[in-house]
Amino acid sequence: MLLIDIDGFKKINDTFGHEVGDQLVKIVADRLKEIPTAKGELFRLGGDEFALLLPFNDQFRLARLCERILKTVKRPAGFSGHNLSVTCSIGCCTSAAEGWTVNDLLKSADVALREVKRSVRGTYEFFGERSESGLTLRLAAIARVLNAVAANRLFPFFQEEIDLITGRRCGFEALARIVDPDGLTVMPAEFWPAFSDPDCARAISEQILTKTLMQMQQWTELGLDYGVVGINVSEVCIRERSYADHILTELDRYDIAPGSLMIEITETVILAEGEDVVLENIRALKRAGCKIALDDFGTGYASLSHLRDYPIDYVKIDRSFIKCLPEHPENRTIVIALVQLCKSLGLKVIAEGIEDTQTASVLREMNCDVGQGFLFGSPKSASEYDVRQSPIVSSG
Repeated sequence: MLLIDIDGFKKINDTFGHEVGDQLVKIVADRLKEIPTAKGELFRLGGDEFALLLPFNDQFRLARLCERILKTVKRPAGFSGHNLSVTCSIGCCTSAAEGWTVNDLLKSADVALREVKRSVRGTYEFFGERSESGLTLRLAAIARVLNAVAANRLFPFFQEEIDLITGRRCGFEALARIVDPDGLTVMPAEFWPAFSDPDCARAISEQILTKTLMQMQQWTELGLDYGVVGINVSEVCIRERSYADHILTELDRYDIAPGSLMIEITETVILAEGEDVVLENIRALKRAGCKIALDDFGTGYASLSHLRDYPIDYVKIDRSFIKCLPEHPENRTIVIALVQLCKSLGLKVIAEGIEDTQTASVLREMNCDVGQGFLFGSPKSASEYDVRQSPIVSSG
């Protein structure tokens, strides 16, 4: 199995438009069909990715084929007034044992392709020692998540968000946790590789959404003030055209005011394929009254145009800028600039990862709106909170 991916395809789409991107996919497909593959079957998996299934597992022969594919695809492509230099990356896998299925080959080739894209693009790599441990961890994480979902052991844990000016709680962020049968809490770092699997990402998002809204409904019925609750949205979910409708249907099912829910998206979600669908979903949720937050700001490939073009209410500054804020003048300068920029655009700012009173005090002096971090409390199950109270938390 060879997985073939066009390098820099998103940038080409963004620079020249989707029509040029579509033409490029057709050109690459035609070039791949030119190559003799000894009864191999060529498929387009979607977007800019192709799969080539071959009836042999001779690595030397496959290496020569990969070299030919790279050379053939690399020819300049001229169309619509543009002359583009095209390259591709290839992930390869051969059946390692009796009983391997096409799906096994596909997953392993995908791991090899990811290694290529992370290191040196425009070449090929076989699934092997460097990739094998990554695949093992990923498959174990997927199994763990699916078992937890089936056993109803995936829960939202809630971390408080504090108004830095008043010191009062103004909301929560709902964070996914697995609770093992022995009662131990499994942190996301232990099952994070599962988020790259579409089925797992959907299962996590759906169960966390449902249980978060159920908890919000319970708090509402008790007359408790919980403020605004944020949920993280996976890329695979928000790229589905029905996502906004689904969220609004669930809000109606549990009789939750849309303004009580904050949808948190990351810069990588905005930059992923299907940006137009993402924007449509965000706009629909915003029109309905939901809050929108740009999460982990500053860690991806953010453009200031996202702050202008997306209907955002909050910007969450990543913890990497907040950590050691008082001691690092560079971080301080960056955070001051970000806070001032957001304020000028009418956006509220949430600082993540606050761990000490000095950092909270510095942020308050900067006029940062909201703080979140272990200084104010770690994520807890809903049963550990008494939201009848809106506690005042000292910020130093």
